[in-house]
Amino acid sequence: MAKSLSAIQAEIIKLNVEMNELAKSMQPLKSDYTPDGLQKRYADTVKRAQFGERIAKLREQAAAWNGGAHKSADDAVNKLLPYPTEPNARVATELAMQRVLSRPNLDADTAVQIFEKLGTSWERTMLGHEFAARGLVSSEMQDGILKANEPEYAAAQDSRNYADTATHVVGSQLEFLERLAGDFNASSDATEQINVSSLPGADAAY
Repeated sequence: MAKSLSAIQAEIIKLNVEMNELAKSMQPLKSDYTPDGLQKRYADTVKRAQFGERIAKLREQAAAWNGGAHKSADDAVNKLLPYPTEPNARVATELAMQRVLSRPNLDADTAVQIFEKLGTSWERTMLGHEFAARGLVSSEMQDGILKANEPEYAAAQDSRNYADTATHVVGSQLEFLERLAGDFNASSDATEQINVSSLPGADAAY
């Protein structure tokens, strides 16, 4: 079933509370066990509670969510940069492209102007590839032009970046739980307090 990253983080928070309670319960027992003996007791309890397996499952869910977010962004971008798949359409587009490429004195400035004026079309997509290959309009420059002129393109790229940031946050939180599973004295860092629900797109389910 599809889950949002916010929902996945909610499960991480619950697991964090459970694991921290166990870790804190070890502190009063320090006088009753040798360090190795107390660590063994802790490790046995961690194993029985299947903390390692639960952490691994949450990591898989976060990775799947990130993949879904990237696919959603890619789908949005592909709609703005369509590519002809049928032979006849491809031939017609290549002919139109060649008319542009055969213009005399086609330089970088002219190529930029042509790319900026073209809307969503097969021609723009294929010319973009050719302009980049010829060093006329780099992929980075095309990206900037599209972000400035196509709100949907900018939103898709932003959503990909937000997804990576949010996934990194929950990944750091899971790394802490992995450390805690191995050492009840493990300390957390600032990322443990970050709520990804404040980041755009974290509530979307994939």
